[in-house]
Amino acid sequence: MVSQKSTDMMPTKEQKEISDKYEKVLNNLKGIAKSKRPKTEAKLKAHIQAYGKDKWPDNDIQNILDELYRKGNISKGGNNRLSYAF
Repeated sequence: MVSQKSTDMMPTKEQKEISDKYEKVLNNLKGIAKSKRPKTEAKLKAHIQAYGKDKWPDNDIQNILDELYRKGNISKGGNNRLSYAF
């Protein structure tokens, strides 16, 4: 018996757009010298917004930030400083 792929597992257009933006932001951050990367969450949000040329909605920026945390690319340490793991 052949199983059918569930459409529930297919990413929506919005999820695909967020994933693409996440990859772009991640590659951008990897290209920045470690000492020059945004050190706080507020500065990282501003960096992402500027990278998106102020055209990305706040919701997308928050989703990208959440994805960076979820995938372990960033974490918050003492004094709310960000650590990067890539």
